[in-house]
Amino acid sequence: MNEFSPQIPLDLFEPEPPSFANFIVGVNEELLTRLYAVATHAIDDQQLYAVTSVWSGRPTGKTHLLLSLRDTLTAQSKRICVVEANAAPLDSPFDNYDALLIDDADQLNDSAQAFAFNAFNHVLARGGVVLSTGKKPVTQWPIRDDLRTRLASGVSVELLGVSQDELPQLLAEYAERQRMPLSKEVLTFLLTHTERDVGKLAQLISALDRLSLSSKRSITIPLVKAFLARSNGQISR
Repeated sequence: MNEFSPQIPLDLFEPEPPSFANFIVGVNEELLTRLYAVATHAIDDQQLYAVTSVWSGRPTGKTHLLLSLRDTLTAQSKRICVVEANAAPLDSPFDNYDALLIDDADQLNDSAQAFAFNAFNHVLARGGVVLSTGKKPVTQWPIRDDLRTRLASGVSVELLGVSQDELPQLLAEYAERQRMPLSKEVLTFLLTHTERDVGKLAQLISALDRLSLSSKRSITIPLVKAFLARSNGQISR
């Protein structure tokens, strides 16, 4: 283990920024296709894609997708308005935003709801797009009626989690998409020695890939052990 530890750059322990590329899709391909089309403007009918709400009662990656859309649009020099439940709104809802992204829209306080309502109208009038997230279907969100009606005017999609039975195959497919050589033995080790959380496992696999490239070593169980020992301080047994 010691031969690997000194060669692990500290930045490998930092999680990758959320992106469409590092999201484990599972059975959510239709939703990902829709959001990616919005992000890349590969749409035929703007109205059909203008308003999307994503909901799930579990932590399945709603914020990950919202931030992926934000960063993809920002890279295209689009102006983005992000409204979050526990953050103060931006100065004005009437700036020339290209997109309105509302995270945990079902938990907004009164002032944030008023801001989101005005921003929604302004963004849609300019031909922009709106994405909101919540724990239940948008029609059940405990927010002011006029805002809920507007957020429900588009497509509402449930973001489904990954079952434990699906996890090994989906992680293997994810590694393959990343062109990362991940043996069955290493994958089994990861699934039995780390938390079986799909988001954390995806981040771990990406970090191991970067470590493999930087150290010019194959991804082996000893390398994984060294990485986990440095990042967690211990390996579950």
